[in-house]
Amino acid sequence: MANDPLRVIPIMMLSSAIASVLTFISQIQVPAPHGGFLVIPLVNKPFLWVGCIFTGALVGAILLGLVHIHQNRQLATEVHK
Repeated sequence: MANDPLRVIPIMMLSSAIASVLTFISQIQVPAPHGGFLVIPLVNKPFLWVGCIFTGALVGAILLGLVHIHQNRQLATEVHK
């Protein structure tokens, strides 16, 4: 992230928002004032909550991979010019 914050930060924001929206739509309640997997015993639908988190992470990983592929292709075309 430190090497390319202008591309990575918005992707991480989007993937976090996707996980949050999925959590909200699923009516998952996390009564702890902080997050993380340490609060799984307090979550009303723990498996679904973890699934929402993994879905958001998967979207972020796919988008980061696509950005990386695009950057490599641009570099390759610039080198050949």
